[in-house]
Amino acid sequence: MTPKFREMTSRYLLPRGGLALMVALSSAGCGSDDSTATVSLSERLHVDPASKDAHPDGTAAHPFKSLAEAVTAVEATKDWDGTIVALKGRHEITKDLILPPSADFEVQAGATFAIGFEVSIHPQRDTKVRGTEAEPVTFTWLQEGMHWGAFTIQEKTSLSNVFEYAVFEHASQSQWQGLNLRGALSFADAGGRVSHCKFNDNEGDDGMNLKRSPIVIEYSDFERNVADAIDADGAADSEIHHCYFADNVNDSIDLGEGSTLHAHHNLIVRSGDKGFSNGDGSAGIIDHNVVVDSNLGIGIKDSSKPTVTNNTFYGNKNGLRIYHHVDGFEGGMGTFVNNIIWASEEMDVDFQVGTTHINHNCLGSVTFEMFPQADNTFSGGGCDDPLFADPENGDFHLMSAAGRWDPKTKAWVTDDVTSPCIDAGDPDTNVLTEPEPNGGRVDMGNFGGEAEASHTP
Repeated sequence: MTPKFREMTSRYLLPRGGLALMVALSSAGCGSDDSTATVSLSERLHVDPASKDAHPDGTAAHPFKSLAEAVTAVEATKDWDGTIVALKGRHEITKDLILPPSADFEVQAGATFAIGFEVSIHPQRDTKVRGTEAEPVTFTWLQEGMHWGAFTIQEKTSLSNVFEYAVFEHASQSQWQGLNLRGALSFADAGGRVSHCKFNDNEGDDGMNLKRSPIVIEYSDFERNVADAIDADGAADSEIHHCYFADNVNDSIDLGEGSTLHAHHNLIVRSGDKGFSNGDGSAGIIDHNVVVDSNLGIGIKDSSKPTVTNNTFYGNKNGLRIYHHVDGFEGGMGTFVNNIIWASEEMDVDFQVGTTHINHNCLGSVTFEMFPQADNTFSGGGCDDPLFADPENGDFHLMSAAGRWDPKTKAWVTDDVTSPCIDAGDPDTNVLTEPEPNGGRVDMGNFGGEAEASHTP
């Protein structure tokens, strides 16, 4: 027990509205061999980096100045169970912060964590990081150019973690409890929700890493991460939706080790490798996404069997590649239906090896001879141009003489021409929320089956 904590416990003998805990003090601290004192720790321990309280006890009126002080106080007691709360302000973390297994961790809006070189944060119970749009929570480096480690969540009992409006930047990765935790935010055997967050300029293997973790990632941005933006291994009951990926050096979304994650309504631009990577027997559901200006729109390999429907792949170096990469696996499997691949620099489809079912797609440079038994359309074979409204500016609505949705004017407009991709999808696919008139058949591309699908003339 530190002298500072002895002073704190001997000064505050009465409860402050929290849980009273008995702490045995040494004779050096109290002048008697059998003396004891009662210290009260609130069930919510507050940490305010601006605090100047000389005798903190963790209450809102007398907060600790650092998270390390709060952890020390908890570790010096018995049977404490509660929440450590990081308040608004700049928290400097200079050595690994390991939260006690009896502590939930809560971070309030406006908190900034300035973290030392290769230093990591390891909560061991449920974590709630709740920033706001106006006051996000930021995790960044303490010294410019010196990347911190990772924020890790890996307890199997932690299934309700929340990260809202948090920024993870300039991190790397971590090793802890025998695991390689490769993302700025790393989940292992845990779960929760990540919403309206940013993962930028991280130097580890991943911006975010999931291992066997049921999690929802939504409305978040992943930019300029030096490898994968999200790497998901063994992820089931998980979802990535309405996220933005830009300029990530490797894959934007990498699914492996049997992941069955659902990725939908995401925008991916300028991926250094693949927009979507499917491998290691994964079986993801990938629908209503847009991948543009990337090295490879989507890769299907190594016994993966994704269901890929109603996506748009535009202007990538290569659109779709089906192949074998790792020994012990077969080629790509699964289905690829109702998609549009167009304007690829080299190849729209590179079918090397596998059994992927490719049907009812618009494939730019593909010829009939490549898929003679599949009902795909292609240049010179029913789809000379999908007639996107304004692809160079990111508008992939299909032009229609009966009306298409204009996201700029927020109104329906009519065109002089109609896209051949309207009513050209698999007739067994439900039209879902396509507005009338919809021809009773789903459109190809990322708006097929959606409320913004173009009208049928």
